[in-house]
Amino acid sequence: MYFNSPGGYAYDGFQISNRIQQLREEGRVGRIEAHAEGLVGSAATLPFLAGDVRSMRNGSRFMVHEPWAGVQGNPSALRAAAAKLDQTKEEMLDLYEARSHMSREDITTAVEAETYYTPKEAMEAGFATEVVPVMAIAACMSESLLSRFEHFPTDVLVEDPGKRRADLEARIIPVSEW
Repeated sequence: MYFNSPGGYAYDGFQISNRIQQLREEGRVGRIEAHAEGLVGSAATLPFLAGDVRSMRNGSRFMVHEPWAGVQGNPSALRAAAAKLDQTKEEMLDLYEARSHMSREDITTAVEAETYYTPKEAMEAGFATEVVPVMAIAACMSESLLSRFEHFPTDVLVEDPGKRRADLEARIIPVSEW
């Protein structure tokens, strides 16, 4: 699973997470890999945590916060909605506690503060199981392409762009090997 989501409805996040667990229990799926490529926020954290392997890339974030609701009505309706939010928060805390290295108290503090974890921080907390190392990338262009610009960095020029492209293509990992 590849994630870049600000989240959504908590119940949807729980449903996806529960379905993944059910498929695993039924033996219909093997190892589940969850990959954070951008934001894994709010309700998206719930299915992300269903992964056996939970990797995060440079620049991605894992964000936790208290559940929200839009409510209108009389005082009784508002109190009932608040009670449901408190219940949902406790269920989220249960999952975070089960899948992290953090104490319930520390998780509660993080959730109440709306916390964004870097990949390293998420791994230290136990939300992620690995941080994907940053890949070195080199840019190269031919002088004829850049000749229209007045100031361009000469360190990106190459003598034989075709050879350079062949060298780079030799390093590309096919999707089937990911």
